[in-house]
Amino acid sequence: MTQSQYNLQVTQAVGTQSAEAVMTQQNKNDLASNTQTAIANNIATQTQVAVETSQWYTDQTRQREEQRQGPIAFLWMWCLPMFIVLFAGLVLWGFWRWLKIQQANQRILENPADKLPALEAKVTHRRHDDPLPYIDSDIVDSGYQLTKPDDQVEQWLDEVKDKLLSSDEDEKKKDDNTDN
Repeated sequence: MTQSQYNLQVTQAVGTQSAEAVMTQQNKNDLASNTQTAIANNIATQTQVAVETSQWYTDQTRQREEQRQGPIAFLWMWCLPMFIVLFAGLVLWGFWRWLKIQQANQRILENPADKLPALEAKVTHRRHDDPLPYIDSDIVDSGYQLTKPDDQVEQWLDEVKDKLLSSDEDEKKKDDNTDN
């Protein structure tokens, strides 16, 4: 009986040990699976953060590209057509100007200067003493003169004549003296 009780105790102990081993193994398995789940969740979270960060950088790059493309789109949409219209206007104006020059050159070639009638210049000879022809003007000649131009000119001419004659005489005297 003792032996059977001992066997029973041993069997119970083995059963208990085996139950404890199963429990310990289950605890270890649970702990391992919980750790793996936590690690997987952590990796998934980090991956999700990395994907969202990458998406944020991609969005920022796209927004910068759109902002940079704005002025270029404006240039292509508005400035290029205006440039084309202005250039076409400039070309048309240049062509019109060229045609005007060609027409002017043609008129010049049709009527050259040697074919034009010669204009005769009418020259009237007047003397100093002749009276001036009547000129219509708003100025009323009162008949009073401030100076007598004829007297002053005559006096000046007499002075110049005297000086020239005296200088000629001085030169003759010098020439006569050098000959002797």
